[in-house]
This record gives sequence, structure tokens and C-alpha cells, in this order.
Amino acid sequence: MNILHIHQDYPDNTHYPYTKAVSNLIAATRIESSEVGHFVVSINRTSNPLKVRVKPFDDGLSIIYWGIPLPYIYIFTLWLCHLLILFKIKDHKFDVVHGHKLTTEGYLAFKIAKAIGVPYIVSIRGGSDQHNFNRLSIHKSIFLEVYNNAQLIFWVSPWMKFEIEQLLGHTLTQQTLLPNICDIDLNDNAVYSTNLSNTHFKFLTVLSFHQYKRKGILELIQAFAQLNESGVDAHLDIYGTGPQWVEDIIQSEIKSLNINNIQLKGQVSQQHIRSQMKNSIGFLLPSINETFGMAYIEALSVGCPIMYTKGTGVDGFFDEYTIGFKVSSQNPKMLYETIQYFITQKNTLSQGFEAMHRDKVLQQFQAHNVAKMYLHKIMEQIA
Repeated sequence: MNILHIHQDYPDNTHYPYTKAVSNLIAATRIESSEVGHFVVSINRTSNPLKVRVKPFDDGLSIIYWGIPLPYIYIFTLWLCHLLILFKIKDHKFDVVHGHKLTTEGYLAFKIAKAIGVPYIVSIRGGSDQHNFNRLSIHKSIFLEVYNNAQLIFWVSPWMKFEIEQLLGHTLTQQTLLPNICDIDLNDNAVYSTNLSNTHFKFLTVLSFHQYKRKGILELIQAFAQLNESGVDAHLDIYGTGPQWVEDIIQSEIKSLNINNIQLKGQVSQQHIRSQMKNSIGFLLPSINETFGMAYIEALSVGCPIMYTKGTGVDGFFDEYTIGFKVSSQNPKMLYETIQYFITQKNTLSQGFEAMHRDKVLQQFQAHNVAKMYLHKIMEQIA
């Protein structure tokens, strides 16, 4: 079986930013089965038609296409892009096309699969697909057609499932979860301990500073100021780095609120962060518009409860287990009240972690299991 992958933000040796979620999936799938071929068309958009180019790279073709994310023009430029892709892959044969988002790559997969006479599958991701639905609502009928005709839908963000089904009007039967692969070691995982200090409450968070607004870091600092005022000895370590002007904003917020129990720890190794997670009673990241958020899974894998946000990130994966607390906004008062739950509900959290580990819930995020499930579902649908 040969799979044609279409993905934006794939590591393709260009200067464009990328994520490794799809490349990790393909790498794990290659390990799982040598009988499945993968060819990646990595797309990146430019508003300058003079910068359009096609260049081979290790996993396939890198295509910089002309596109403007405006109603009407958006779909037209994608249509032109699909013609370019068809021309460049005319000497290849594929059994299935996988578009790794609904509203961009999904449309391309739909058009290309129809042209070459094979089925296509679509992954739906929270952040970018949600953004495109909001700004390109006039193309709902096109997105619905792509959704309806897919052989299989993979949900990378389970919270997005309800929103998309509400927007498009119904549920498909051929669908399943496809979580991002997380680098976690479950042979050495720790169940949440209720023996952590009952007087010195240590929390931590991790972020890239340029995303400070989306991650809710200032609101989190304000919540800790309220904890101080109420006499709670709670401490927050902030790991990460970024532009100096953002660090200055964060430091200024800490200083203006006269908080001495929040420290910026800079950028450290993943191993160091995990060791600190083991010794913390909560990983706090009230992020909005988060497609997935691997740090949440890393925290859970070492026994650290999480603060996460409703309708984003890992929401939907752990509904049956109390492994942390969900917030519905970045309101500092809500964050303050939620942080107190971490302090007062240790026994409930301990029971939730025991149940999660008993049911082996975190195994679904490991590379071998994700790749095995991915191949099984595809072969099941296109056999």
C-alpha cells in the first residue's frame, strides 16, 4: 500500500515553521510496517506568486504555492495548487490519499483522490481547522463535501468532534481518534502521590514566551497573587524562553503584584522538566486554541495532574478520569479556585490516576500503538 500524505507545516528543509506530529506518525508507521510506502507533499503558502516553487526533499515534494486566505480566493488558490500537485505526481501510483487537516489539506486530498481514482482520508485538528471555519464560513458547503466523502475521519482533537458535527450537521460512522505520538516512558511512570508536601505547594508550567497570551501566563500569575492574599503557600516555576520583551512583560507582572514565590527557570532539558513534574502537585497550562499539547501527556505519564482548558488541547481524552481539573476560561478568579482544588482534592486525584494506569489509558499515545492502529484502520477501510 502506498499512501500520499498532504500536510502543511511538515519539516521539509524550507524556512517555514513546522511541527513534527505528522513526521513522527510516518516514522513510527515505517517501523511498524515496511510494506507500506509513504510519499509526502509538504505545502507552504506564499502571497507572492513569484515565490512559487517545487523542490524534492527526503520524504517527497516540498511545494510553495500561491494562496490568499480570503473567501472565494482561498478555494481558488487551493484548486490551482491541486493541479500543480497532480502534474508533479503523475508518475507515481498511490492507493490512498491522506489530508492532514480538513479545511486545507482535506480539500486537496479530495480533489487529488478524485482525479487519480483512489479513496482519501482526513485528519481533523482543532486549532487551524477551527480557525478556517470561523474565517471562511462561506465555504461550509465545500468543507461538508470533503467531510462527507472521506473514506475515514481521524480526530486528532476529540473536543473538535462535537464542534464540527454541529457545524456540518451530522456524524460519520467511519471515524476514530488518532492522538499525536508522545515521547513517554510508561515503564517508569509514577502514580500521583498524596505524600507531597501539605504545606509547601509546588506547581509548574512550560511555554514558549511568544505564545504568552494564548497560554494564559499573565492570568496564571494573577491567580497566584490571589493565593498569596488568601494565605496559601503556593509556588510556581515557569519554564521556557522567548523574546526578551515578553520576558520583561512577565517579570513586570510578577513585580507589580509583589509576588516572591514565582520564578522563571529558563529553558532546561525535557528530562529535567519531567523530574520537576514528579515533584509538583500540578502542571498548570490554561491554554486556548491548543490543537493537542504534548506537555499535558508528559505530565500525566510521571504522575503530575494537569490544569487544562475546555474545548481545546487534550480535552476529551480523559473524561472518565479525574487526573486534573478543567477550566472554561483564563479568568484569574477561576484559575485561583481551580488551583485550590489541586491542594484540597489529593485523594480524588490519586484515585483518578490509579484508574487511568489500571486501564492503560496513556498507551494510546505511544508510537507503536498509534502506528499500529493507524495502519489497521486504513487497511480496514480501503481493503
